[in-house]
Amino acid sequence: MGGHNLNAPNLEGGPVTTNVLLNDSSYQIEAAIVWEPGGNSGEMDLDIPALGVRLQLAVGLREDSDSITDSGIQSINDLYLLTADDRSRIVDLLYDDALHARQQVGFHRTIKVERPKPTTWFKRLLWRPETETRFEPIPHDDPAHPCFMKEGRASVLEKVTWLGARVEEFWDTQHRFAVIDCRPAWEDEHGRTIVIRDGLPYVVADYQVDFWTLDDA
Repeated sequence: MGGHNLNAPNLEGGPVTTNVLLNDSSYQIEAAIVWEPGGNSGEMDLDIPALGVRLQLAVGLREDSDSITDSGIQSINDLYLLTADDRSRIVDLLYDDALHARQQVGFHRTIKVERPKPTTWFKRLLWRPETETRFEPIPHDDPAHPCFMKEGRASVLEKVTWLGARVEEFWDTQHRFAVIDCRPAWEDEHGRTIVIRDGLPYVVADYQVDFWTLDDA
């Protein structure tokens, strides 16, 4: 990729990947983005040292634009420059989200049970062993529970799969937004989104996050 690297943030408690970018040059960052032919969206690989991951970043431009804005450049840098404190804040947000899911969602597992033998001798003559599927609630203290964390908040990231990141300029907001998408164990179907507002972890939201609502908050 073009451009020279920034120094990675000083972290404690997390692995650091090799730097890929960044500086504040729009030209150098745009050169790293692979744009869709004739479109206003593109993708690039982005290291997020605070989380110890390299993710695919999706960039969406405004409809009337053919290049990324200075705010968009800064949003990309916001992701790269997340600090150890930001990592801790992300862990707190995800932990609170897991606790909310534990309170609001009933998690179950399927079990196979053998159908009971008939009570009458005639039906027992025709009976054959059969099993049926039942749904059994998973206790909160069962390690199989999606929200079970043996070490509390320290175990949160073990329950999370990172999916990608996004900078979407077409929302036209006052605040600067970037998001990190993930699939936590407690929401493995729809996933969750960590919203970074003006460079700081702000909230965990649905994937289809409404930035205008968060812009007014």
